[in-house]
Amino acid sequence: MDEAIIRYYKKLLKKGFTYAGSFENPTIYLTYDNSKGILCGNAGDNLHLYVKINKGIIEKMRYLCICDPTTNVVIEALCVLAENKSLTEVQNLTQEAFSQLIESRGEEFLKKTRIVIEFLRPEIIKFENKI
Repeated sequence: MDEAIIRYYKKLLKKGFTYAGSFENPTIYLTYDNSKGILCGNAGDNLHLYVKINKGIIEKMRYLCICDPTTNVVIEALCVLAENKSLTEVQNLTQEAFSQLIESRGEEFLKKTRIVIEFLRPEIIKFENKI
């Protein structure tokens, strides 16, 4: 794990995981288990992502996960980058945006950002096609 991830994770441990949690009636609810590829660290780990969309804006995003520290940092970063952004902006999120926020270019971090982007993007497209 690179120093930027360690630093950010320690910050989360001190101040709390801002986006951890859930809420009722999400617009999009996603689950990720490691059968889709290793995101969460170990077999049996999982991620639940709750997204509330209002008028084309991601109004609220929360998650529950059993994951390794790198994945926790990636998911927190996703929430920071996505909340209060348009669906188009979120669809166009890049690994570079995550890297700039966390100040990491670590291989594991970049791999997990790619997985998270590929996890969320199709669901946003699917949602847009329904409206």
